[in-house]
Amino acid sequence: MVNLAHLGVSKEEGTMPETLMGKFSILAAPYGSVDGVNEKGLSVSVLELQTEPTNQETGKTAIITTVAVRMLLDKAATTKEAIALLEKYDMHSSAGMPYHFFITDASGETVIVDWANQQMNVVDTKMVTNFQLSQGKDYQVGIGHDRYDSLKATLQEKMGLCQKKMP
Repeated sequence: MVNLAHLGVSKEEGTMPETLMGKFSILAAPYGSVDGVNEKGLSVSVLELQTEPTNQETGKTAIITTVAVRMLLDKAATTKEAIALLEKYDMHSSAGMPYHFFITDASGETVIVDWANQQMNVVDTKMVTNFQLSQGKDYQVGIGHDRYDSLKATLQEKMGLCQKKMP
């Protein structure tokens, strides 16, 4: 899924799809993905955080959030493969905003990947909203705690996940 407004397509800017600028923007759409699922069942969703934007500088090849989503959907079949791909890159937040990725595959393996303190972290969880789940100075910073608590209660009640530890 791509929000074309994030790529500059808007009525207010006079860049609707029928305009030349709108057509150029649409050509970039495959690299503006923030959510998607591929033919192998890998699903990636990007959620905005309220923490420090990611700007890793470890000497690896640089990648931005939206291009990473496209790469994962094109190249990964499982959550483990997606994590292995992300570990090869220095992540930089698209549009200067911090994000985390909710990644799941056809087997049901589900994780959150974030970059707290400029380090990639993987949290095993079945639910997410818009606050940081990895440990660190910004642990639980963000919004959506009420939605998260509702998700957790519903999953525990309806799906018998009471036995599984949930963050």
